[in-house]
Amino acid sequence: MIVALPQWRQYASLCRFASVTLLACLKEPLVLPATGILTMLDPVRAKFNSAGLLQFDFLHGDFIRWLGGEYVNSAHDFNAEWDVIDSTLHNREVPAEYPPLKLEMAYRIQTEGVPIKAQ
Repeated sequence: MIVALPQWRQYASLCRFASVTLLACLKEPLVLPATGILTMLDPVRAKFNSAGLLQFDFLHGDFIRWLGGEYVNSAHDFNAEWDVIDSTLHNREVPAEYPPLKLEMAYRIQTEGVPIKAQ
């Protein structure tokens, strides 16, 4: 099949890689360069992430929950972040053409998520 359909070669290669590869290395913290800013995508990590998505049937939410750590909300200190946001916004004048601020709603959305229509 690969000879007849060469565009599938990369996918078939990824399927083979995903079937024999352990993805535990993705749960390790990402090592940043000395500057603290990533300037390019690590191709090895990208291949492992692609294999992870394949193993989770491209259900990216399940893959992210499995990764955990820095990728999910439990790693964030929302109270500290919102203290900064709150103090910054209270010290600034919001233009009249902007809608009124709803900080309590924004905090709830960030910490709990957006409710579905039926709720």
